[in-house]
Amino acid sequence: MKIHHNGTPIHHGKTPKEKILSAFHFTETAFGRIGLTKRCRFLWKLPAQTRDKWLPLPPKEKNFDVMMVSIKGRLSILLFAMLCVLYSCSEKAVVEKYDSGKAKLVAVMKKKDGVKVKVGEERLYENGKTRHKGKVVSDKRTGIWKFYFENGKLFSKADFTNSPMGENWSVYDTAGTEIVNGKDKVLEVHFASDGGLCDIKVKRGSGEVFYKFFESFKPCIISNMKGNIPNGETTSWFENGKLNSFYYYKDGIQDSSYKVYTETGGLLLSGQYKMGVKVGKWEYFLSDGTPAGIEIYDVDGTLLKGRN
Repeated sequence: MKIHHNGTPIHHGKTPKEKILSAFHFTETAFGRIGLTKRCRFLWKLPAQTRDKWLPLPPKEKNFDVMMVSIKGRLSILLFAMLCVLYSCSEKAVVEKYDSGKAKLVAVMKKKDGVKVKVGEERLYENGKTRHKGKVVSDKRTGIWKFYFENGKLFSKADFTNSPMGENWSVYDTAGTEIVNGKDKVLEVHFASDGGLCDIKVKRGSGEVFYKFFESFKPCIISNMKGNIPNGETTSWFENGKLNSFYYYKDGIQDSSYKVYTETGGLLLSGQYKMGVKVGKWEYFLSDGTPAGIEIYDVDGTLLKGRN
């Protein structure tokens, strides 16, 4: 053995112990000691005392023999899992395409008693991301269905096992804030022709809230309701996320503040209602923000001053 000038031995390559530890750790890290047993075969021939001394075995694995039994057991479990996947595999069939040729609707097929049946469905955006997907039985939704924004973020999910309307709904806005959850009692749900969620009305506390969505699943209208009539604040948006209008109802009649905006966010109109009657000052603007006149109304709705 060569000696370094500082007195320490110089090693060329790894020692036998280092080789064993290297093989063991590589197997441990890569496959949880399930695979790469070929690298460890030579360890089997070592004396048990040497193996136990050199290998840092976990507390439950007292010696190398136990470790090898564990490896073989895990290999058997892996093989069983692979066979399960092999015999339960399904295939996808494109049912509808975009004009670009990209898949739009995909049916998940599986053989049952030698016959292919549809067990699932997935609708895609043209960018290839999932729009909504879930399981079907006899062409009806069942189990958990999930709906997604075009950017891949979750929009909503529900369980259709016991109801065609879905149960335990969770709905999120584009920022990821949950606007409907399992505590809300679902009163009405409507779906678009492609199966996407169109609107949902829920009972929350003593009131009701109605949510309507664009085809992109972005919020279109959120309105507080009393039965089938608006009651309270109602807000609407453009599909680009900009505020469209903001107003109030009282038992179905417009009351209080009323504002309308342009698609770029500019104010178009601002005024006040008193139980369906215009009152006070009403201001009008052009789409570029230029003032377009003012109207003044009396408390009974009489026009006191018109726009010039």
